[in-house]
Amino acid sequence: MTWTNLATNLMFAWLLLLINGRIGKWKERPSNVFSYSAFGFRDITEDNFSDNFFQVLIHPAIYLAIISSILQVLSVKSIVYKLCLVVPFYWGLRFVVAAFRDTACFLNWRFQFVLFLVSLLLSEGTLFFIIRPLIDQKKSIFIDLEQFRDSFWFAVFCVIAKFIWDYSKHMMLGKQVFPSSKKATVIIRRYEKYYRKYNEVIQSTIDRECEFKSHKEKNHFSCLVYAVMIYEAHNRPFVIRVMEYIVKFFCPNRLMSLGIMQFQSERSISNSTSVLLAVRKLYKAFSTARRTIAIEEAIYDYNPNSDYVDEVRAIYSDLVDHMGLTEYGRQIVKVKKHSYVYK
Repeated sequence: MTWTNLATNLMFAWLLLLINGRIGKWKERPSNVFSYSAFGFRDITEDNFSDNFFQVLIHPAIYLAIISSILQVLSVKSIVYKLCLVVPFYWGLRFVVAAFRDTACFLNWRFQFVLFLVSLLLSEGTLFFIIRPLIDQKKSIFIDLEQFRDSFWFAVFCVIAKFIWDYSKHMMLGKQVFPSSKKATVIIRRYEKYYRKYNEVIQSTIDRECEFKSHKEKNHFSCLVYAVMIYEAHNRPFVIRVMEYIVKFFCPNRLMSLGIMQFQSERSISNSTSVLLAVRKLYKAFSTARRTIAIEEAIYDYNPNSDYVDEVRAIYSDLVDHMGLTEYGRQIVKVKKHSYVYK
């Protein structure tokens, strides 16, 4: 296969990744393009094993059929015969993006391997046993009444693939895409990483500017600071933060969220400065709220978004468990759009 063919496959794979990403964004319905990711640190009751079944398994096959149809209409059907690497490249790009966003460490790799194999078999089967034969027979890939039977059997094959998927799910004993145990492990690893980098700034700011009734209360507040840091750094990895600083360089008067704590500032601030400012902001809300809701109030004051509160609260709980502390206050039991209801 020539470099041109490889580049063509890579281009179509990248286009598929963008389309699937856009579909995912529509599904999540974010408020804006810079919204926090829908990935959850908190435990959820929904089974995320099969949540993206159609998006990552069926979409590539449908995508190949549509692209092949367009190429056939444009009289460049010879390219169709060379599209066998689109789906493998697509999966490779998915893992590259996961590594770029620093989420690869959360993945259940056994699950991802099964997902890749089924997706590859379904997509390549569609290309080699449906699309190519139609082109060889000089028939249109677009569906018509005469090809309704073929479409019916394609649907049957999808049902069979779904059965295989469910069977695999059963064999893996209901494991999730992002197992809770793995989330907790990654959270602790990132806590230890950020502890080495920023503990001196955090503790010196706390000792200098904050007052607590007990050492235990101080430890809980420290867990809160690290929980916010872990979640902010997860949603704004190093590369993204560098891009934000570049934008800030060219727009020096623009109000932006900067640093590892994503603290809003009109001037350029370092990671350490963002930590210092975040500690002050969190402490202000933490110290004035009732003890039973101090954690939630501090998080909500930092970012008034219900999903944000739930995610940071879940990270905070894992950190508290790791340090052998008891829960500070009580969790939210019901969340409205812009207000909280507590027990």
